[in-house]
Amino acid sequence: MKYTTIIDIAQTLGISKSTVSRALRGDNQNVSKETKQKILAMAEKMGYTRNELAVNLRRQSTRTIGIVVPELQTPFYMNFIACAQQELNKEGYRIILAQSDENPDIELSNLQMFQDCRVEGILISVCHTKRNLEIYQRIIKKRHTYGIL
Repeated sequence: MKYTTIIDIAQTLGISKSTVSRALRGDNQNVSKETKQKILAMAEKMGYTRNELAVNLRRQSTRTIGIVVPELQTPFYMNFIACAQQELNKEGYRIILAQSDENPDIELSNLQMFQDCRVEGILISVCHTKRNLEIYQRIIKKRHTYGIL
């Protein structure tokens, strides 16, 4: 799937990508009102959406928390997820949700996915085994915010 980029908008309008970036960020000092309106109209026409990966890279923060639960059928976990998401959203965080099925291999895969996505914290209901203890310790050492249910 091809996403519209700032460069695509800039090339279409024949202006610099810096000007497009400033306009999309709401800069009113360095971009004229007319230019900004053209850019915003073209961005909408082309279906532009902000690239969160690029934003996260620039600010060195994902504002994302990973949550691993054993299953999604139990009301306890559904309530926990809803409450956690509500509180995290208030603080400007998003969540990535994963299910472990009480399987340490799936749990390990979920934890690796969270690390790959550079989550800033993990809330986890750990499996009953101690098989992934080493990875928990490694994550804690990396100074991730880590909550254990």
